[in-house]
Amino acid sequence: MIRILSASAILSSPFGRSTQYTTTPYVLRRVKRLIWFALVACVALIGTLESGQEMPQQLSTRLAMGVILIASWAIVMHITVYLRAEDVRRAAESEAARLEGARMTASAMQDRIANKLSLTVGYTEFLVTDPRLPEDLRDHAQRAMDGARAAAEQMSELKRVTRQEYRARINKPIDGDSTTPGDYDSDRLQAMMTPSKGDER
Repeated sequence: MIRILSASAILSSPFGRSTQYTTTPYVLRRVKRLIWFALVACVALIGTLESGQEMPQQLSTRLAMGVILIASWAIVMHITVYLRAEDVRRAAESEAARLEGARMTASAMQDRIANKLSLTVGYTEFLVTDPRLPEDLRDHAQRAMDGARAAAEQMSELKRVTRQEYRARINKPIDGDSTTPGDYDSDRLQAMMTPSKGDER
């Protein structure tokens, strides 16, 4: 029934009308209004029944109208409950989409910061292991490397906690969630720091 009403609404809609007038909630609201009009008409019809009718005929007519009233009222209540649930569902989907966008933005920023910290750790490690570096500068380089490594570990922990919180919200696993506190991809770091053949030229 709802599909038929939706199709008729689409066919009867004028050119250029927005698609919101052909959605299921809009059609259901129109149906709800029509049923309300039918309820009012039934009540008015019951009140105007001729008193001169025979008792069995009058009783059967009133009984039929009462059944129509009860059925119409039940339909109105079901449509009302459905529309409320639909509004709640759409609000939840909108909030979930907003949170997903914020999570993806935060995750991208965390990855960028983690990459820069990984590069800092790698370069300072090269400085620390370089025998040509004076001892006083080696000590400063060691402190810089320790600080960058600690920051990378904290960033990794922050990303892990963020993923756990997001997983708890949506109640589903995230693919590729193999990050552990303090870990960073050393192979990727070496590949990023190793000059290509074009750079060597």
